[in-house]
Amino acid sequence: MSSGPSAPDAWPVNNRLPRPDELPPPPPGRRGWPWTIASPRAPASPVPRVRLSVVTPSYNQGVFLEEAIRSVLLQGYGDLEYFVMDGGSSDESPAIIAKYAPVLSGWATEPDGGQSDAVNKGWRRATGTILTYLNADDAYHPGAVAAAAAHLAARPDMGAVYGSYSVVDELGRVLEPLRRPSEWAPDRPMSGLPAHAMFFRRPVLDEVGMLDTRLHFAMDGDLCVRAVLAGVRFARVPGGALVAVRHWAGAKSFNWSHQGLAEVWANWDHLAADPRMPRALRARIPEIKARACLWPAYRSAEAGRVTDAARFLLRAARTHWPIVLSGEFLRILAGAVLGPRAKRVARAATRRPPIGLVRRP
Repeated sequence: MSSGPSAPDAWPVNNRLPRPDELPPPPPGRRGWPWTIASPRAPASPVPRVRLSVVTPSYNQGVFLEEAIRSVLLQGYGDLEYFVMDGGSSDESPAIIAKYAPVLSGWATEPDGGQSDAVNKGWRRATGTILTYLNADDAYHPGAVAAAAAHLAARPDMGAVYGSYSVVDELGRVLEPLRRPSEWAPDRPMSGLPAHAMFFRRPVLDEVGMLDTRLHFAMDGDLCVRAVLAGVRFARVPGGALVAVRHWAGAKSFNWSHQGLAEVWANWDHLAADPRMPRALRARIPEIKARACLWPAYRSAEAGRVTDAARFLLRAARTHWPIVLSGEFLRILAGAVLGPRAKRVARAATRRPPIGLVRRP
């Protein structure tokens, strides 16, 4: 159990940013971003650059952790603070953190209360004006931090910004080059926004609080909705993907089913009791809860658990019957109950890939 204070020689030093050859050498055979290539330095701005703090919560994801760390350190953003908060991993994570400790703003390897607790610990130590977190199995694309900070600077009326993202597998192979979330609107189910590509102004978190440590699946959506209820506005960062989100068997979203769904539903019931809830958003809660059933239904169908998939679909239909007409519902139903051939027919008929199914990694 150990932790590290802000390192006296942590980057940036005299506003000089690290080059790949100034970081620990990458593992054999690793080349390209973020191993041997860095982001271009962020262009000069007439507006003073504000400090941006990133926290990576980590627990037994050492196979991906080093890539996440390097993707932050090589962002080319001159006032960046970075904390890695590990929950006492038993894999190679502590050794990786120790290797990069001299260039981190702070770190910890000790038992914690889970992902939300780890992020909050890092945010409490942070001094940045903008706060965000990056999961240990994800990675930033080059220039992501500068793009988010620039958009917040250009939109002083916004309390937070979020960006598009790509999807990769456990080997880093691109599954989808770009998922572009919808533009924000007050009646949107904010739990559907990509938390892995969201950047908050510090006053927002000071007002609405940090992540709820009682939540393990719905904590990011809960934070976003609490911000909306407090009058915070969101804006989407234009351009390409900010984050590469990894879809693999160990990702939390690949393993949440009954427990995760129960938490999401209970959280929406709790939020619905808030008198500040916009009427348009309150009216959409049955649809939101029904759509939350589709991801565990999809995962159950993919795993061959037909009975579980059918139960999730039935729950979705009972909660908001129009969902049975959606392409997502029909594709899952076809794949789970009628087999692969029917699934292909349903996909061709709806002509829309199932990109709306994944809530978060």
